[in-house]
Amino acid sequence: LERKENPVWPSEAKDVFSHRDPQMVVFVLWNPQEKFKGRTVLRIYDLDNKLIAETKALKLTLRPGQRTGSSWTLRISTLAAGIYRVDVLLDASPAWRNYFRVTE
Repeated sequence: LERKENPVWPSEAKDVFSHRDPQMVVFVLWNPQEKFKGRTVLRIYDLDNKLIAETKALKLTLRPGQRTGSSWTLRISTLAAGIYRVDVLLDASPAWRNYFRVTE
């Protein structure tokens, strides 16, 4: 992440990772239209919709007109080669979703 930017911004974006990659960072830039105060959590699922990993819930406060970023650093080496879905939830509701591939 480019920490000199305001808000923090990813320096590179990709959706294919190798086991040689030590980690990946999931970054979400929030541009809220309404006020939110609650928790956010990241979940990873395989293509059979089986929950593979879940992060600890983090407190999050969002205000309209105030951009902020959230990021999670995940180890790639723990995942088998394949395609995965990543969901970011605000409380229990999905707010962002994407897919990524892990290769050998």
